[in-house]
Amino acid sequence: MYKAKTYDWDNFAKGLVAVLRDITNNQVPIYSRTRSEDHKGYPFIVYDLRPHPDIIYSVERTHEVFDRIISIDCWAESDGEANGIADDLQTLLQDFQYREQLNSYGITLNKIEERDHRSEALASFLQVSNYGFDMVVQLVRNYTSKYPNITQYGGSNNDTNN
Repeated sequence: MYKAKTYDWDNFAKGLVAVLRDITNNQVPIYSRTRSEDHKGYPFIVYDLRPHPDIIYSVERTHEVFDRIISIDCWAESDGEANGIADDLQTLLQDFQYREQLNSYGITLNKIEERDHRSEALASFLQVSNYGFDMVVQLVRNYTSKYPNITQYGGSNNDTNN
């Protein structure tokens, strides 16, 4: 199995799922977007990770702080159940207890952005409900370069003569 050198994405997913399970008392299955077709019934939660559209990447990637957006979609057979799951997650993710749990996995919650109720074609076709929101999180790369960084002409940040 490949082990990433710059960020531990497996630990990220493990942490996110652990916190979502804790909030829902392990009553709602949770899938990544790529595995969402594996669901066996309703309700269920799907998360999707994507880059933040407004991010300006640093030239310096060593221990870089960067943002990501996690889209959370809650699927259920009724509006009330889907909305209840989404509302619990939105509210409780901002509680100190769950923020601390996320932090223990290296995930810092910046904010939650509410989305409109989605009436997707699939949801209306299947007669199921879907509510969702986006989490903006801050992460830190655990990458350290073996080479000095050039910070000015004629030197590096490791020079002691400047």
